[in-house]
Amino acid sequence: MWIGGTVVTLNDELLAGLGAPGLEQIAGMLGTDQLTARHVIEAVSATIVGGLARNAAHPDGADALRGALDDHMDADPFNGDVASLTRDGHSILGHVLGAQGTEQAATTLARLAGVGSSAIMKLMPLIAPP
Repeated sequence: MWIGGTVVTLNDELLAGLGAPGLEQIAGMLGTDQLTARHVIEAVSATIVGGLARNAAHPDGADALRGALDDHMDADPFNGDVASLTRDGHSILGHVLGAQGTEQAATTLARLAGVGSSAIMKLMPLIAPP
């Protein structure tokens, strides 16, 4: 997306929405530093966007995805309660990656980032689009 002559990515928007306090919280959740947390957020969001693209490439998948996203379109990822965001995020991840796909992605991302897969599993639904 172009804003004021600058390309702004989804990662840029996500990180800006989190701000330094949010990034610090995620680093704490992952048990790592803020730079590693930033890289994990970028990898998780890229994984989710890849899943969205795969689903949207097929008409049936695109329709199912549109319905799932419409069900959660009023959620505000920066002001919602964590339990609600987690529940909605798991629902979206189930549509986008499937239950096993979500676990496989978390395991792979955890290995690459050097953090626990359980922490990645907690983070993924918070990053999934509402």
